[in-house]
Amino acid sequence: MDNSINKNSIVKALYQITLDFLQYLQTEPEKEEREVYIEQVMRYLDQRDVLISYLQGQDSSSFNIDSKRYTDEEKQLGAKIVQYNQMIEERLKTQLGNIEIDLVQIRNKKNNQKKYANPYENVAADGMFFDKRK
Repeated sequence: MDNSINKNSIVKALYQITLDFLQYLQTEPEKEEREVYIEQVMRYLDQRDVLISYLQGQDSSSFNIDSKRYTDEEKQLGAKIVQYNQMIEERLKTQLGNIEIDLVQIRNKKNNQKKYANPYENVAADGMFFDKRK
């Protein structure tokens, strides 16, 4: 019975962390605060990973919603967790896309600054024209 109580509390904790994580991802970080934002995302992912690993350790196959080892309440929470996880994945992909766009903009800005500082650095020599007329 003690094992069931612990499992139930772990499923509830996983559900709560997943819900908190999803709500956190709804906020858009300022560019200056992105590093702190990413650190918090990593903490949420680590917390969820620990709980999921523990649940998988209790059920030798994996976290299976239809398993008879879970109560109806745990199955409902598990279904919501799976649904929220899909939303989390979509949001993380969006955030990754935003970060990639920013990185491209930073690279372009650096290249433009280099070209402005030394405009003749990358001049091609094959464009020379020699007049052979006398």
